Amino acid sequence: MTEFAIFLIQNARIPIAILLLFVFLFLLLTLIKPVNSNLISKFNKYFSFKILRVPRPLFLLSLAVFFIWGIWLRIENLGSLEFYGDEFRHVFTAEGFNKTGKFLYWDRTANKPINYIYNRASFYTWQVAQSFKFFGVNETVARTPSVFWGTLFLVVVLIIAYKTEGTGLFTLVFFSQLVFDPTLIWQTRTVRMYTMFYTLFFLIIHLILRLIKGKVTFKNQILLSVLGLLLFFVTYQIHPLTVLLIPTVILFSLYRIQYLKITFSKKKNLLLTLLISAIIFGIFGLRFFGNHIEFSQPNIEYFFLSIKFFAQPLFALILIAVGIVYVLTQRESVQKNQNIFLLVLLISYLGLMIFATNRYNNLRYLFPAVVIVYWFFAQGVIFTIYKAVKILKLGSNSALLIAAVIILLFGVKISIPNLTKNTLFTSVTVANSFPDPGLGYTTKYREIYDYIRVYNPEAKIFSLHGPHQLWYAKGLVVSTVPDIVPNLPPSSKKYFTDENTAISKVKQELDENPEFIVNFENYFKNNNVQWLIVDEKIEPTWFSKMIEKDYQFVELQISKNFNGDENILAFKKNISGQNRK
Repeated sequence: MTEFAIFLIQNARIPIAILLLFVFLFLLLTLIKPVNSNLISKFNKYFSFKILRVPRPLFLLSLAVFFIWGIWLRIENLGSLEFYGDEFRHVFTAEGFNKTGKFLYWDRTANKPINYIYNRASFYTWQVAQSFKFFGVNETVARTPSVFWGTLFLVVVLIIAYKTEGTGLFTLVFFSQLVFDPTLIWQTRTVRMYTMFYTLFFLIIHLILRLIKGKVTFKNQILLSVLGLLLFFVTYQIHPLTVLLIPTVILFSLYRIQYLKITFSKKKNLLLTLLISAIIFGIFGLRFFGNHIEFSQPNIEYFFLSIKFFAQPLFALILIAVGIVYVLTQRESVQKNQNIFLLVLLISYLGLMIFATNRYNNLRYLFPAVVIVYWFFAQGVIFTIYKAVKILKLGSNSALLIAAVIILLFGVKISIPNLTKNTLFTSVTVANSFPDPGLGYTTKYREIYDYIRVYNPEAKIFSLHGPHQLWYAKGLVVSTVPDIVPNLPPSSKKYFTDENTAISKVKQELDENPEFIVNFENYFKNNNVQWLIVDEKIEPTWFSKMIEKDYQFVELQISKNFNGDENILAFKKNISGQNRK
């Protein structure tokens, strides 16, 4: 019996549950045609209208303003924040690649490689490495590839909106939401692969929408299909969430075969699409869901995350519902089929994230669905504008003003550098709110080590964090937990070389490993450690377990993080007669 067959038997609930989810979604889709058949005559007079268009010069000017504004939000003070935990994965590996030719972590303090291979999204890491090679190693340079992909993403979604809905208010409303979306801004300013993933993901969607539109030769259909498959495999290497696109293709193909009056040759093409999609899903999808599925605890929080950044989420949800109803009650057209594909994508992606992917709540995973949420929000806004103009008997020139008012009241909150709190970037003196509460992206490590480098450069330092934060301690004498307890179990050693901090592991070792405490005491006594860098989560009273009363550390107040709380503390050895800096 093959390994794959054993996997299916051992995880029988996975394909069964996914099949049930597919059946549910397919039954939901079957409602689309009856809705059109029974209610089209009633709703058509309300929902059937020509999309309000904007004069071309004004349209181009508005797009230019949004685009420049978006770039500003993504590059302002790009290097002012120090690297945080996940960014170091690519930063360390990029340095290791430049020095060894392999995707190995590089210990900047010891100036040698760490025996840890990080090959996730290696093509993205390679781009960071090339940036380092040509422009030097710093925060701004490291984040440049993300800025490039984040900017390209804006271009891709703009093309999708323009090609699908035409030059009009829809494109402006939809594009404005993405310009100000905090998740997209933050990921564009971060050394992570997500903006590249989003861009490639929606390039695939653009190709699919192009195929749905038709009016291409059979040769071009083959070319677009092959290009889409190649993009899928590349995108999957960047992030495995790419597999969530496959259920959408399968469900939409079933819908077209069952309910649309299409030729037999087109049905054959759709059947071939179903076969290829099923094979791809079998190869990549089942194993992905086998790693992440968790049916017993649906993550409903993802639904609320999808509307998190609207100024008025409830009213925005109403506009989204209006937009969906508008799409479903349109007369049969290519544009309607394209919109239904996007609706299927929203339902399947969001549904699978809620019921079938065991991932903690984070908008960076959900963002492809959030883009489609903005799409139907824009559809609802357009309908509202049309009805307002018609009922109030206003001129068409009033449409832009109404659109601006709706976006300001209900859309994504607008960001203005150094004026609004949700700009997601900072200098060392500016406080911020961030999309993920609890992530204290501060300049603390850089600031603390710079302080020590100026006032006490020869001092011995001990850091209770992993080597990530030691990036900023270059040239200083720093030791960490593995230096004191060399016989840590393998799991602990991996923790200290791979993860962001050593906080939880230190607490666990204190409770379970007496040798850990003894080694700490001896190390501090014998090595005259003068500085201790520690996280606030380990209370100062913790030191009484390992340090004698005559060996105290004095807290050095450096600066506060974004919510005003100290999360990184520096303690200096209290020597009699020595003034505190």
